[in-house]
Amino acid sequence: MKIFWTKEALLRLQDIEEYISRDNPIVAIEFIDKLISLAETLIDNPEKGRIVPELSLENIRELLHKNYRIVYLVKLGKPACGRQVCHTGRQARPTRWRTSPPATGRH
Repeated sequence: MKIFWTKEALLRLQDIEEYISRDNPIVAIEFIDKLISLAETLIDNPEKGRIVPELSLENIRELLHKNYRIVYLVKLGKPACGRQVCHTGRQARPTRWRTSPPATGRH
């Protein structure tokens, strides 16, 4: 099984990597690798993350790492779809859950 990422989430990972790499390219790569590795832990336990507080929906969850969160959707108890990667200060946008199809692949 694998994690499916939306285009938006993959672009956001790229933005985060570019931002961090301004100061330290090696740290940027390590940080993105860590976010991806964290998301891949969902393959064995899709309900590992907490329910997104501002949405309060059982199937929309998040994993936190430092100041970032990976917001994802659990479908029928199967691996999550990585929908958003954002700074913890930002709220998840519920409208995206219905309109963005998941992209396949990995950053």
